[in-house]
Amino acid sequence: MAKKPRAQQNTDRRRPRNAAASTPGAIRDRLLTERRAAVEELARLGLAPERDEAVGSGDSPFEAGDVAQASEQIDMSFAQRERVAGRINRLTRALERLAQGTYGVCEECERPIEPARLAAMPEVAVCRECQERLEQRHRAA
Repeated sequence: MAKKPRAQQNTDRRRPRNAAASTPGAIRDRLLTERRAAVEELARLGLAPERDEAVGSGDSPFEAGDVAQASEQIDMSFAQRERVAGRINRLTRALERLAQGTYGVCEECERPIEPARLAAMPEVAVCRECQERLEQRHRAA
């Protein structure tokens, strides 16, 4: 058996272990899978806030507490649907960036987004440093 030329011997060692996971096809599959799961979660949560018509008018102190609790549950349900819908939008934009060839490039500074960050949150559009700057600006406003 012929020995590989020295230049080809170490190619497996230099390639990242998850190289297959970072191919455009694998990234697209993951984004689509996560988007599909988020769409299913949104469908499960329902599109309109659940209103309990059995809750009274709020005239008695007990009914007022029930109304307040129901209102809080509606608010939490709405916030959860809003969070999931936002993630669907971010995943859709990530798929668009992938198709345009800009996936993994920070939209703020145009440097590569850290692979670990993309692995944890494949829909992110900015690097960690830019995200921190954006959050600081938001807090200051």
